[in-house]
Amino acid sequence: TLQIPGLVAGAYRITTFNTEAGIVVARFEATTAEDPLRFEVPVLRDLALAIRPAAQADGSHRVNR
Repeated sequence: TLQIPGLVAGAYRITTFNTEAGIVVARFEATTAEDPLRFEVPVLRDLALAIRPAAQADGSHRVNR
């Protein structure tokens, strides 16, 4: 289980990459009501993640900086 602290409560789109092969492994959504965001990711050797807020109904993104 990965835990990503410091994100605002809400839905996030997550993309996982195999950095050795240079390919996208998976795309999914995870939701958190409280810190930290938690989700399962199979890690074989090396992994990179892109975590972005899921679009809201009006198409905008909420970002807390």
